[in-house]
Amino acid sequence: MKTLRLTFLVVCAVLAVSLLLTGCEDTPTANSIAVTASANPIVRREAVTLVATPAHTNQVLYLPLNWVCRTPSLGYIKAAEGQTAIYESYPIIGNAIIAVTDQGESEGVIVIRQE
Repeated sequence: MKTLRLTFLVVCAVLAVSLLLTGCEDTPTANSIAVTASANPIVRREAVTLVATPAHTNQVLYLPLNWVCRTPSLGYIKAAEGQTAIYESYPIIGNAIIAVTDQGESEGVIVIRQE
């Protein structure tokens, strides 16, 4: 019984250490899109231009891009063409989350702070 308990504790300790050593990856994945904004933060009822670019040197974006505002209560995508979109905010304070995907399933996200 003591041997079984000791074996169980050793296995749990090894698993815990392996999880700690794995950690989280901060580098972009192979299929990610970098998104930049012409201004951030913005004031309420302001438009901002968003630009999507490949996150890696050898990566290609497959157009057309699909831009989505994941926080529709804060604003909307007013227009989009090529690698550019215009986000317009409503007069509400908050953090707007905008996502973009290409036809190859690459994805990028940006948070626009509305003050």
